[in-house]
Amino acid sequence: MKRFISFLLVCFTVLGISSGGAMAITYDEAMDTMDYIEIQPHACRYLASYMAWTARDASGVLRVSFTVVATSRQPNVGVTQIAVQRWNGTSWVTVRSYFSATTPVMMGSNNSIHSASITHNGTVGGEYRALVTIFSGSAASNGQRMVTTNSTVI
Repeated sequence: MKRFISFLLVCFTVLGISSGGAMAITYDEAMDTMDYIEIQPHACRYLASYMAWTARDASGVLRVSFTVVATSRQPNVGVTQIAVQRWNGTSWVTVRSYFSATTPVMMGSNNSIHSASITHNGTVGGEYRALVTIFSGSAASNGQRMVTTNSTVI
């Protein structure tokens, strides 16, 4: 099943590049389904497409994954910040933020595509989502977008 999911992610990425659009998808491991949560028009000359989603890892932790595709080779491609939020019953509260400066796996350099994931140890039974800041370009000229992922119970 994981091979099939990987195949679908590659297809969505290629589709996003060829259509000039950006999309975010979700994968619910417990339900074994994929859902679209956001489709955005190509709005930046540095970003071709991007996806971000959460899932419960096999070890029971939250996994925040992403794929960022630039329009061409860029000095930096990836994610600058991931804010993990927990539902407290009435609103989403940020419980931890991860930054590319301290979590190097979040940012690739001198590439046109970067894909990775981070894990977060949350409370079992808690519902989590992530606010992911997508980035492509350099300090002088860049494209930046924010994606809100699906929610996942761990």
